[in-house]
Amino acid sequence: MPALFLSLTKDVEGKSGFYQIKPDDVLYLSHEDGRVLFHLKNEEYTALGSLKYFYAALNASGYRYEKVDRNTVVNMDNVVLIDQNRGMLYFDEKISPYSKSCTIALTNYRSIVKQIMAINPSLIIN
Repeated sequence: MPALFLSLTKDVEGKSGFYQIKPDDVLYLSHEDGRVLFHLKNEEYTALGSLKYFYAALNASGYRYEKVDRNTVVNMDNVVLIDQNRGMLYFDEKISPYSKSCTIALTNYRSIVKQIMAINPSLIIN
């Protein structure tokens, strides 16, 4: 797969300029107030548009993103831990107050867990 970068900003007005972000580094995307937030391990970036658009474009480019909740799309390659009791996906092996996480809709839970386990056999399920 050729190197692909997303041109994203850190603020809604674009005053921060563009940053080139690798789709592999994105943990998950969420939709809020007509914009898409790209959540990375220690940063967040934004782009105007729809979650549906970025979800389709990233998958058409060879990445494995999956819609896990109404307003959340996850980079399936970056999930390392699932908390079954809380219905949460984590991107760190040990949960801390600084861990990034997102919820899985109950209707999607089994399907999502099965897909993640196929990608990451060392997945931790609490």
